[in-house]
Amino acid sequence: MRDTGNVREHLNPKAGGEWRAIEEEFLRKGQVDVTQKALTLLRDQSVADAFQKVMGPVFPQHLAVLACGAYGLGQTFQPEVVPILVTATTDRNAEVRLAAVRGLDSLHTHAGPAIPALEKLLADPDEAVRERAKEVLDRLMRK
Repeated sequence: MRDTGNVREHLNPKAGGEWRAIEEEFLRKGQVDVTQKALTLLRDQSVADAFQKVMGPVFPQHLAVLACGAYGLGQTFQPEVVPILVTATTDRNAEVRLAAVRGLDSLHTHAGPAIPALEKLLADPDEAVRERAKEVLDRLMRK
């Protein structure tokens, strides 16, 4: 396996400033629930960004397959994997794109950020991908 170097070099340098801004907001207002949510979202995005930067070059074509594997095992995804599943919707393999759509479908309302990627799949060359993307979009729009 290729050496990916120090993981810290792949972290978003803006995240440090964002962490401090959240901390300052907490110290000013003392809102625990808002702060916890903001920190959780920033952590999740930082982890997703770092994962894509570190693993993308190592598994350029198979990153999506790794992300979609849990679906094939009958397990559901956590909302944190939405960016990885969105990446999988652009894979050149139709089966991987279809698995990504299924994974997004299992997230229900948490898949909202993937709507633009799902809309692009409405023009996918594979009929099964197009149909499933339409079904998922229809469900998301109803909620």
